[in-house]
Amino acid sequence: MRCLNVNIIYLCLLSLFMYIVSSLYFYKKIYIKPNTYQHLEIYEVEADKMLELIGTNTIFVVRNFTDEFSYITPTYLKQHYGNHVINAHTTICEQYSKNIVQMTLSKFFKKYNKEALYIKEDLDFMYKTNLRKRVDMKMRNYFTNLFLRYYLIWIGSKGSKTGIHKDMDEQNYLFQVYGKKKVILFQSDNDTIFKVRKEKEGSASLSSIDYWNDKLDIPKKEVILQAGDILSIPSGWWHCAENLSESIAISCRAESCLNMLSYFTC
Repeated sequence: MRCLNVNIIYLCLLSLFMYIVSSLYFYKKIYIKPNTYQHLEIYEVEADKMLELIGTNTIFVVRNFTDEFSYITPTYLKQHYGNHVINAHTTICEQYSKNIVQMTLSKFFKKYNKEALYIKEDLDFMYKTNLRKRVDMKMRNYFTNLFLRYYLIWIGSKGSKTGIHKDMDEQNYLFQVYGKKKVILFQSDNDTIFKVRKEKEGSASLSSIDYWNDKLDIPKKEVILQAGDILSIPSGWWHCAENLSESIAISCRAESCLNMLSYFTC
């Protein structure tokens, strides 16, 4: 009898959860105006405008946002976290099958001057090294959604690239910590142009077009990020990136409860 009661309570709670999720999803679909992607412009703004713009569909960059994390260099990471095991990508995984090699961070830095290697969106590294807490103390002041914040590190050799993709995170900053990176953003009002793959990476959609070798006749804009710059890429904008030098960057992302729950209904 007790087991039966527990099952009934469980089913009731599950039904309530699904009702809340579906209600929030339909509220979002009906009452929240979707972003439009015809007007492609990159604005240079001051840091005091970030909170005002982060909730909008505005692509913006803040130059010299902070030098608080300028100590995060290849030398610093080797000295403090050289034995940490990472996954190094040897291909542009957004367009091709993944080829991942596990190695220590010290070995990665020894090899990445000789071949194109990329540590992509490493969440584990940010947590295990405690870098997440340090970055969050700064970045939490520049999000309007505080339900879930998370941070991922990118470390790449000169010439390493990402393929064309679009992130669906509700609020998304790319913070260039070390080196120089070029980000290319595309007019994004027509997904069919990008030949979207069935596979996804998390919530990100991937294009099957190889931008670095194929021709893509679509309006685009480029922005060069130097160490200390931060770029906001709103949800749904197709983009790709190339490291113009040895590079370390951190993706800083935040989700509202509504956006997180809507993933369950996709």
